[in-house]
Amino acid sequence: MVGYSPTLYEYVFVKCDPNMERDFSYVGTVVNRFCFCVCFATVISDLITLIKIILIKRSGKQHKNFLRDVRFFCQTSVQNMTMMVALTMIVLVNNSKSPEGTVMQIFAFNTLILTHINNALALIIFNPEVRARVFRKGAWHSTVADNTNQVIPTHTVHDTSVHVSHS
Repeated sequence: MVGYSPTLYEYVFVKCDPNMERDFSYVGTVVNRFCFCVCFATVISDLITLIKIILIKRSGKQHKNFLRDVRFFCQTSVQNMTMMVALTMIVLVNNSKSPEGTVMQIFAFNTLILTHINNALALIIFNPEVRARVFRKGAWHSTVADNTNQVIPTHTVHDTSVHVSHS
């Protein structure tokens, strides 16, 4: 069984039997290392993409969406790098019992939180459409489309009162 430990700032293995010798999960260790391998593969993919971007830039065969593709590459690279730092920390401190391990576990948990914040910020920073939506006046109001595919702001006031007659 796995539970959250507020003292270690992470999910930990919970012994179901007091005589159980181990206090960690083999499944958690395997999952953490598998996630690390997948994330490492995406970093390699990012490096290959960077090489291709450089080759396209040097050849002069840029297409009209080249800058958009470069922004998307930058977004995914930034997201992957912070995820790699967090996963590296998690894999390194997995099942650690030393006092330094406790500090490293807290650091690993905080880098995971930083990764989640970074994912949201990268979406805003590297996407002009999202930036325009977030920073425009009245951006927090949602919109709906009517039958003519025209966007109508939902913050428009309409008379929706219901009249009830008591006879």
